[in-house]
Amino acid sequence: MEAYDICLKTGWNISPEDIAGLESLTDLHLSQNVLETLPDGIGKLDKLTILKVDQNRLTSLNSNIGHCHNLQELILTENFLSELPVEVGKLVKLTNLNVDRNSLTSIPEELGNLCELGVLSLRDNRLTMLPDSLGNCRRLHVLDVSGNRLPFLPYTLLQLSLKAVWLSDNQAQPLLTFQTDTDPETGKTVLTCFLLPQQEYQPTIGKYMHKYQF
Repeated sequence: MEAYDICLKTGWNISPEDIAGLESLTDLHLSQNVLETLPDGIGKLDKLTILKVDQNRLTSLNSNIGHCHNLQELILTENFLSELPVEVGKLVKLTNLNVDRNSLTSIPEELGNLCELGVLSLRDNRLTMLPDSLGNCRRLHVLDVSGNRLPFLPYTLLQLSLKAVWLSDNQAQPLLTFQTDTDPETGKTVLTCFLLPQQEYQPTIGKYMHKYQF
């Protein structure tokens, strides 16, 4: 079956049979449905460049997503994800990763393998730490981690040419002045500023994509 762009909305659930025969698919939009998981067959869509699964009921992300080697945009906003599989680190062509408004408590070190990643948005989660490996994402220019529980940022972010680092809804400017400090638990050098440590998690409502236009 030849299919390049599929958009299915409202009350739909996906089955392995729905995926079968769609190997030519490039864009898959599954926003605003009742999906609790993605079938194993998602990994067979190796031509997929855009996958939008926002506003669903995902509690985990199928590790087979790591086989979607051509994926460039992955939108997982407003689900129930507490973690991302390490296989996300295999999506080396990914340029935009949005996991806003989930329940993430950590992100894998393997995210540092995403050398083409330009926008990383993790707004309104429960993160208490970002991995040092983010400093390897040399094309990263927008980082949104507002609405989390971060006490500091990794020192390795200084290796990047960031145009925007969002730490708070009340932040007036996209760039901040950071100072170095020492993490008392690990002894590592870290970055801090007047907006860190972040306050207790408070969900926000609305869209913020205007902040990502650079």
